[in-house]
Order: sequence, then C-alpha cells, then structure tokens
Amino acid sequence: MYSRVRTKVCSVIWYSTVRYSCYRTEDAKILKALLASDSELDQATSGYRNAYVKDTRVGVFERLEEWRRGSTPMFYLQGSLGRGKSVIMTEFCHRYDSDIAARFFFRRGNGASSSVERLVPVLAYQLAVSCQELRPHIVMAAQTYLRK
Repeated sequence: MYSRVRTKVCSVIWYSTVRYSCYRTEDAKILKALLASDSELDQATSGYRNAYVKDTRVGVFERLEEWRRGSTPMFYLQGSLGRGKSVIMTEFCHRYDSDIAARFFFRRGNGASSSVERLVPVLAYQLAVSCQELRPHIVMAAQTYLRK
C-alpha cells in the first residue's frame, strides 16, 4: 500500500511518500463531485501561509521533524485559541508539500472549511488524487456516497 499515514488534530494532514497525478477521466468526474464547489479544495487546504514569522517556534519544528522521520502515526499539537497551531502546520505543509498527500485546515466561520461534514470528502478527494493505491477504493466509496 503506502508507507505512512500521519494526522494532526485541528489541522489534518495525511502524509505519504508517494504521489501520483494521472487517473481515468471517469474517476476524475466522480471525485470532483465530492467537492461542494471549485473553491472548496483551495479554501480547506490553503492554511495561513503569510502569518508565519521566520525562525520562530524552532522547538516545535524540531519535534515535527523528529515525528516526520519516525514511526509514530500521529502528532498531536494542542493549544489555546490564537496560539498559532494552524500557522505552524501551514508552514510544515509548505516545507514538505511534496510529501503530503492531503490536508484540511478548519477555519471558524469560513463556509466549507469550518464544517466537519466537509472534512472526509475533501480528504478523500486529495488522497485519491495523490495515492494511486487508494484511488479505486475511494472512487467506489464515492460512487456509493453520491448515490444517496
């Protein structure tokens, strides 16, 4: 299958060492139907790129780097509102973009990216696009989901 899957609470990240971008046209149509709108994917995956101040949170990034190289399946980053959790994870995603198969950033009051109901369809879409091994299973599940 794929080598590792990683998640993070608040900002959800699936980590995979393999990315693929080619898939059948029929699959692409089914997967695109999972998204509520063309902008939903961008809203839910863009994070807070301009908010990171260079050379800050060094200790957190050292722990994230250890986690990325290790075998622990989950990294839990917690903190009070406004402490920079999403900013940190946005920077992490930027640094390791080619290794990240899917991501979702919750944003309070921002339509689709503030809804837990949109989490699974957005992650499923991204995983199907980036992980060839998962694609047929996700397409089959999406067909069932979309029929309801």
